[in-house]
Amino acid sequence: MVPPDLPRRGAGAEAAEPRRVGGFPDAAPRRLRVRARRDDRRRRGLPSPDHRRRPARRLPRPARSRRDPSRPRRGERARRARRRHAAPPGRRAPALMPLGAVTLDAAGTLFEVAEPVGTTYARLAARHGITLAPAEVERGFRTALAAAPPLAFPGGSPARLADHERAWWYAVVRRTFGAAGTSSHFDACFTELFEFYGRAAAWRVFPDVPEALRALRARGPRVGVVSNFDTRLVGLLDQLGLAPLVDRIVHSTRAGVAKPDPAIFHLALEALGVPPAEALHAGNEIVADVEGARAAGLRAVLVDREGRLLTLPPGVQRVRTLAELVARLES
Repeated sequence: MVPPDLPRRGAGAEAAEPRRVGGFPDAAPRRLRVRARRDDRRRRGLPSPDHRRRPARRLPRPARSRRDPSRPRRGERARRARRRHAAPPGRRAPALMPLGAVTLDAAGTLFEVAEPVGTTYARLAARHGITLAPAEVERGFRTALAAAPPLAFPGGSPARLADHERAWWYAVVRRTFGAAGTSSHFDACFTELFEFYGRAAAWRVFPDVPEALRALRARGPRVGVVSNFDTRLVGLLDQLGLAPLVDRIVHSTRAGVAKPDPAIFHLALEALGVPPAEALHAGNEIVADVEGARAAGLRAVLVDREGRLLTLPPGVQRVRTLAELVARLES
């Protein structure tokens, strides 16, 4: 038997032709067959069987531009600024120049409330049958205080100063109470609150203050208090043991002008006998204390006891305590 896939000898055998691949017979050399297969696949749009073995063609690398040496590298400006403003090793900030007088704010700088205002208001109001939420009172008090006119009465009669002060605080507290301010018991509650904040029990002296005041006076400069407060301040400083540690007390209601008006700083410096260029003021508010003192020609330092401010105006120095202020003056 003859396999069916082979041509038979005899008639018709000559019709059988060798199998062709890519136009070449099987007997063609291998290189021709490979080339034929490659050309055939190319015509049909198929990839060459040996495409994976071909090295990838690399694109020319773009020419690198040379950095201008006169221009700082990225982030270099910020690094230079940090180095320029950094304190020398072992010191937190540059020392301050010798001074003839140091004036200080009162509330928030020398002392603070013994408990939150909202807590005190709610507790005392409850005695008079008025129900208040401490958190709401706290927010309401800050809003009322911000909306109130300056705590100063220019042109007012000195004999009626206490009446003006009481009326000013009456309006602030009534706005703080909101709807509860219309209660028939409000007047009695207000009287108790007003008297309470005139006693030492309502306040707490910061621990560093007494020693810092003694150190300031021992160093030489005269020490004064400049505050947006009423006539109760003088008695409070005496009850808190701070009055003997300062030379002058100037509050806004007696001065007839309030911070940040430069006039109140000038009044204090006249009493201390020191020109503005030789004085420094420290307080816990940017506008009232720092900007006001600068406008009056004094140097100013912010007392940020809790470190709440993340950024400061240009040139403003900050301390966390009065003890730190004294250390800066002595360095």
